[in-house]
This record gives sequence, C-alpha cells and structure tokens, in this order.
Amino acid sequence: MAVKTITGSAIVLSIDLSGSTSPTAVAGATTGTLNVNQETIDVTNKDSSGRKEYINGVKSWTLDCEAFTTSSGETVSGDTSINALDNGTKIYVQFRDGSGQANAKKYTGYGFITSISSSANIGEFSSYSVSIQGTGQLTQASA
Repeated sequence: MAVKTITGSAIVLSIDLSGSTSPTAVAGATTGTLNVNQETIDVTNKDSSGRKEYINGVKSWTLDCEAFTTSSGETVSGDTSINALDNGTKIYVQFRDGSGQANAKKYTGYGFITSISSSANIGEFSSYSVSIQGTGQLTQASA
C-alpha cells in the first residue's frame, strides 16, 4: 500500500473567538503546531533497584500559529485575537486535515489565548504569532 503524504498547506487551524462551535480559518496562517503532552509522576522508591519509575500523570495540549497580518475586517486576525486575550475569552479551536483524503483527522477543543507577538521587519510582510493553551479534552474525529 502506497503511503500518501499530506502537505502542511492542507492542515488548517480554525478558531471561534466567541467560544461557540463555528470556527473560521485563521487569516494568513503560515504555520500551525499542535502539541499534546503527557506528564509523568515519579514513583521511585527503595524497591526500584536503583532505577527511576514513573506512572502517567495529567495530559495537556497547546496550539501555536504564525500568520501574516491581514486587514482588520478578518474574523480571526492578530487584532481580534488580542481582544480575546484581553477579555480572557474561552475560545473553540479546530486543527484539521483539509486535504480530503480518506481517514483524515481533526482535533477540536477549547482553550485560552496565552500569548500574541507581532513582527514588523523592513522588507518583509508583517506577521504575528499566537499561542493557545487547551483546557479540558482535545477530541479527535474524522475530518
């Protein structure tokens, strides 16, 4: 069976800044990274024969995105994201494969924007990056 690769351009990060479940793609997005983490708890004791032992702890997830600065009329942009951060708005996010291939996945959940940084370098397009800390379950389903 041939392996089909998926281009990064097909992966879409969508956000609903109002917290409902009607996300809009981040305007001008150039990169997107989904991080899923599993912490461990050290349970090493005197019966561990000098070896560290761990059990599963809590799970967490984050999303990071970089995008070109776009006009202020866009639904999801640097300006609108700053408002969500300032207001402490719980947002809805969707990270999905938009390639249309069979068995494509999407990940959805709620989170809070934890940081935004803007860049305006001479000779380059203005851009911004946004980080989202997930809260609760990250759900995986078919796209």
